Amino acid sequence: MGFLQEFEAIDVGNPRERAQLLSTWMERKPLDLFGELRDARPIFTPMPGQVLVTRYADVKEVMEREDVFSVRLYQKRMDPLVKGFVLGQDDAEEATREHDISILRLAVSREDLPATRSFTARGVEATLRTARPQGRLDVVRELARPVPTRWALQYFGLTGLDEATLMSQARALFLDIFINTSQDPTIHQEGLAACAKLTGWLDTRIARRRRWRWLRRFSRSENVLDRLLEMQRVRATRLDDVAIRNALIGSITGTLDNVSTSTANIFDMLLDRPELLQAARMAALSDDDQALRPYLMEALRFKPPVPALVRYCERTYSLAQGSPRETVIAKGSVVVLLLSSAMFDPEEVESPMEFRTTRPTSSYLHFGAGPHTCLGRYLGMVLIQELCKGLLCLQNLRRAEGPAGQVTRTREGFPESLEVQFDSGTPAGVTVH
Repeated sequence: MGFLQEFEAIDVGNPRERAQLLSTWMERKPLDLFGELRDARPIFTPMPGQVLVTRYADVKEVMEREDVFSVRLYQKRMDPLVKGFVLGQDDAEEATREHDISILRLAVSREDLPATRSFTARGVEATLRTARPQGRLDVVRELARPVPTRWALQYFGLTGLDEATLMSQARALFLDIFINTSQDPTIHQEGLAACAKLTGWLDTRIARRRRWRWLRRFSRSENVLDRLLEMQRVRATRLDDVAIRNALIGSITGTLDNVSTSTANIFDMLLDRPELLQAARMAALSDDDQALRPYLMEALRFKPPVPALVRYCERTYSLAQGSPRETVIAKGSVVVLLLSSAMFDPEEVESPMEFRTTRPTSSYLHFGAGPHTCLGRYLGMVLIQELCKGLLCLQNLRRAEGPAGQVTRTREGFPESLEVQFDSGTPAGVTVH
């Protein structure tokens, strides 16, 4: 029995059971569910006020029409934590958004990619140097979480903050902003507590760095915080202290767990496909980023770090207008964009069930699209790439035996552990930048 047949067999007066069935299929048979919906109900309303969008073209349309489909629901959860963070606003609600984002683009620059690559590669090599004699490593706990956290401390100007503390605070904030759709009060209180501690630390840090910036030995470009403070000198590039603090908190929150989840998901995919793992390994050993990246992007198509995004419909709108699937979405609807489904839409992605490394970048929605495309996507991809490259260069990389070799996840879906085994020794050709 297909999903829709099961779904419609449940009485409309039993929304809890309908929601449970949808959740079960999303968890256990996502590709089957998405394929059925794309064919039969591409714009699906499982219950009043909720709309699931499954086709690539329709997902892109929603993401590009921020005048209609806002990030209000994220903003509602962001405001008690990082009120005014520009990436949680829409142009219609905040006239200064583009101005503030342009300032962040100056502070978080693509010119930082080489330094990020070098820093991450050194961190990966240090971790692997310790792990090689044992021939065993936990990809999540020992590599994919701590190494990007060390980078974030250095890059954003938070040196002195405890590494484990930042990981814990970023996780609590991510949960409350992006996962806590049911507004669980426990999750919210943990988010508030983490934000209060990080806010206090950053406020002190910002005040101290401002006092130091007048010294000759002060480096005005060593990290994002210092750049933003330096740009306060000019009115056109000025963010006030609260905006700087919230930008740092928001940027870190959006980076750390997405990077660690992506890395774990990539290896969970590749470790079950020896021929693909070997091909990716050869690209890593040749230090050819252009050859390696398609393997990572395609693995993330099958296991994306963010399988869905949510938007709020600000006014009644006709989606996919002029097509057979045209659907009127009522004002106030919660619109769920199923990225996992869109990236398997055969109308946009040729032979979607095949693993292909020749796909155009337009096939991928890992970093979103439209006005809310991830600001740090280039830095994030470099972090993921360097983490993966180091692991791929290990000899005879494989899952650890037993349950330890499988990804374990938290209740909210974050990867907690994935142990791998490998042969000791450093393969020839590995370069640490």
